[in-house]
Amino acid sequence: MTALIAGSLAAFAGCNDGDDGKSQKYPSQIPAAEKIPVVAWHGVRSSHGTVERFQEAEQMGITLNYSRMGNVETALKCLDNAAKTNIKLIVECGELYEEKSVSTP
Repeated sequence: MTALIAGSLAAFAGCNDGDDGKSQKYPSQIPAAEKIPVVAWHGVRSSHGTVERFQEAEQMGITLNYSRMGNVETALKCLDNAAKTNIKLIVECGELYEEKSVSTP
């Protein structure tokens, strides 16, 4: 088994594309981002989803907040409040999983 793996590695080691890797331009370093995303799992709770709480989270360096919301109305309120800061939200809400029938006139 070892001889089979060693032979396979030796065969692949001898392969090249013939142009010494010049055909594709790969970056030599990771591009710099303005900020590294910092996620708060259950950071700002839905019951405390005010603009002031999101501003406090932002001051701590949080850029992305995950919270479970009780209902869609609360989720929309928190999304509006977070939009006034630089924090993005990942929202989980039971109502988003329910299929409701909509009556049309």
